[in-house]
Amino acid sequence: MPLRGAMVAILDTATGKVVSRHQLTPGKRVTASAWAHAAAGGRTYTFATAAAEEVTMWTLDPFAGQLAGRTVVLGSVRREYTCLLFSPDSNWLYGGTTSSDVVTINVQRLSVQMAHPVCSSGVGALLPAPDDNGATIVAGRDGTLSTFNATGGSWRELRPFSTAPGTITSLSLSSDKSAFLLGTAQGAVLRLDRATLQFSTISQSQGGSLTGVSFAAGQPEAVAVSSMDGSIAVWNVQDFTLQCKAQEPAQAGGALCCVMTRDTIMSGWGDGNIRCHGRTSGGAQCPPLWVIPGAHSLAHSVGVTAMKLSHGLVTLVCKSVSPPTTCSSALQSPPKPRTASLLSAICLSACLYVFPYVWAYRNAPYRSG
Repeated sequence: MPLRGAMVAILDTATGKVVSRHQLTPGKRVTASAWAHAAAGGRTYTFATAAAEEVTMWTLDPFAGQLAGRTVVLGSVRREYTCLLFSPDSNWLYGGTTSSDVVTINVQRLSVQMAHPVCSSGVGALLPAPDDNGATIVAGRDGTLSTFNATGGSWRELRPFSTAPGTITSLSLSSDKSAFLLGTAQGAVLRLDRATLQFSTISQSQGGSLTGVSFAAGQPEAVAVSSMDGSIAVWNVQDFTLQCKAQEPAQAGGALCCVMTRDTIMSGWGDGNIRCHGRTSGGAQCPPLWVIPGAHSLAHSVGVTAMKLSHGLVTLVCKSVSPPTTCSSALQSPPKPRTASLLSAICLSACLYVFPYVWAYRNAPYRSG
């Protein structure tokens, strides 16, 4: 569906008013933008935008409210851009792409100089190197962090100097330049110390929509949360810290519901499987314990959408919603060495053994001695 009314608008951050605006070609969506570091003569400003495969260099005169754009000649280099960054001298424009390479553009000539692969799964962010040596930090969506200097020729031996646990979507530098701050698609904000290259977690969340919550009996201080991003997490409701987390691949179809006990977390998934993970602490990964494959994996079902654990923690009832019908089943959880369960089984066996004799005696014809 083509976009209507798409435009570039410049706002004055002091007054909040629109300085200038420019109509875009219908169907174009701006995916990245960047300001040049220096103004030309102190009156006009230069910035760049990327919309799909097009890169436009803009010149703004805020005093006259005039905005003019020139399209960069891309030649045979066709990419979709995710981020833009000017070099410190504003002579070069670097563009990160979904194709996992960085395109170098000559600002004066408005032409592509070269393109070089730097990671996999796309470029997430670009940042000037804190050493002010003209280098650029490239954050890949595969979690890698690499340094390159287009003018210094370091493209030929480009190697990651660190790898983050997640898909990097944003990158910035701390105020004292001692650490990098990273945002990930998994909902985490990480701090990377430049001296030790050690990661520490500042905050963490689940990136997808939440589908279910569960408290363990007698443990109101912790809650288990299932999410469509394929994660199951246990959070402390008092200080909102992460106790443990389980992450499944995209093939699992997302976690649709969960049930938590004192030691385990059972969850229903979009692929129809029921998975069980062990609880840990300190934000560690939850170890997988067992899987019930195909609990609700019919063609007309959407997976295991609801579960309920019996009071004795022995029977698990699960349900799948599939329009226009619903189906449910009762599954026995893996046996546990409980004395109460053993006594219950013995009593049940005794009752089943004695019941036929009692019934026959009560229904036998009366005979006198």
